[in-house]
Formats: sequence, C-alpha cells, structure tokens
Amino acid sequence: MGKDLLGELRTFYDEEGQEDYQASLYREEDWVHNRLKDIVTDCARRLCSPCAAVLDAGCAEGLYLRELSGHIAHGVGLDLSRPKIRRAEQYASALPERGLHFLVASLEGLPFKDGHFDAVLSVETLEHVPDPMLALTEVYRVLRNDGAFVCSIPTELDEYGGRSKWNLSWREKSGHLHSFGREGFLALLVQTGFLVERMSSVDVLGGQIRRHVTNSTPWNLLRKLWKMYRAKFGEPAPMSPAVFCETPSAALCREHISLSWWPRLDALLSSIPLISRRASYCVYVAIKESQPGKQL
Repeated sequence: MGKDLLGELRTFYDEEGQEDYQASLYREEDWVHNRLKDIVTDCARRLCSPCAAVLDAGCAEGLYLRELSGHIAHGVGLDLSRPKIRRAEQYASALPERGLHFLVASLEGLPFKDGHFDAVLSVETLEHVPDPMLALTEVYRVLRNDGAFVCSIPTELDEYGGRSKWNLSWREKSGHLHSFGREGFLALLVQTGFLVERMSSVDVLGGQIRRHVTNSTPWNLLRKLWKMYRAKFGEPAPMSPAVFCETPSAALCREHISLSWWPRLDALLSSIPLISRRASYCVYVAIKESQPGKQL
C-alpha cells in the first residue's frame, strides 16, 4: 500500500508541478502565507551559522533555500516532484551565490548519512507524507547533535476554514493525507526525540476579516474619496511600512489607504489563547539534543 500510494503521490505532484506552486502560494496579497514564510525564514537565519549545511525536506521550487542562500554555506532541496525540482534548479542557477543542490527523493528514506545537516526545514510537507512518523525519524537521523528542525503544518482549521474534510479524497485536499492538531503534532516531535523550543501560530481569521472589510460598500466609497483627495491635493509623503508592521513585505499598498496595521491585527489574533488553539498554521522549532533530557 505504501509503495503504491507513494507512486500515486509522485504522479499527482508531477502533474501539479507543471505550474510554479510556491509563486502562486506566496502572492504579495496573501498575508497568511507570507507571515508563515517570514516566521520560518527568520527562525532559520537565527539558528543557522554562515557555514551551515541545510536541508529543505519538501522544497517544491526551492523558495526557502533561495531566501537563505546568502546566509548558509550549503543547501540541499528535496522533493518528490521532478518538474518542481527542475524548476528549483533553474531558479537557483540565476543566483550569484552557489552551493544549492536539488534532488528527487522521499522524506521516508533520506539519502544522507547520519548527522549530515546542521538544520532541516520542512514547510507544509509532513501532511503529504504517507508515514509522518517515519519521515520525522529520518529528519532526526540526518541532523547533527544540537541541530535545528524548523517545520510548519496546517492544522484541522487550515485553508478549508474549519469545514469537515473527511468526505474529501486526498487529491481533493491537495494531496493532504493527514490532518494534525497543534498539540498532536507537538507530541509526534517529542516522541521522535526532539526538544521543542518554540511554537508559533498563524490564523486566517485576520485575513478573513480584512477581505470582508475591503469588499464592503463603505470601504469602496472610502477608496473613491481617497482617490479624489489625491487627485486634488497630490500624493502624501510616503510612509515606511516597517513602522507599522513586523514584516515590510506584508504591508498593504496605498490603494488600501495605508492600513498597514492589519498585520499587527493578524499577529494579535494569533496570540490570543483561543485563537492559538484553533490556529490554521503552526510553526515549530525543535532541537536534536546531544544529551537528551527531560522534555519541556
């Protein structure tokens, strides 16, 4: 069953890989996924030294390794989809920094020796793997002692908005074979042997509120009035998005009357305990301890 399912998954992702998955996912206006990307890359940069060797397990088109290419010595991207790996190689060839390599392989059988990497990334991947526990065991094996594992997963309340997904096939769920809860995935990490240092949550609620507001009639009226004001009095002096939000890339444009406080609202919603328990996406930073002790 496992081999047959793995073959079906490879065919599915090869077909899906004809288009750039990550480019469609991390659009400028997609605050949720860009916040997720910023959290993962910030954690990786903080944890990785300039001489680090990093594995992106489930790299797709290699976006995260390209983001880190100036901060690490060596990066390896691994994915089940051949078209995605070919596109990752094409994108990486245009970078001034070298040291990025890509290959087609499964997370359940990583083709690397024990302790080969200083850090491993896995972004929205383990829900697609037939045996997540085996994949986590492989990640643990290829990490050096005190190496870092940075991973993110969608929870039961992911892009489906909390609706029941049990009546959908894995193909209809974009290849999702598993659905994890925040604490349930934490238990898997601990069971594998990791010490979890940090959990962060990203919730779609703020983005949903923003869409409802910006699609409303009063909002569209305000936009028209703002355009009339600009036409008469000129463009106001530009304001730095960094003043208003944690990540400049997430700021809204002038077309939305510079409401760049939306990212702060999203961050606030994600920090509320009730929201955190129903987070749509969770990011975990875990360490492979050289001398395993009591899990916190």
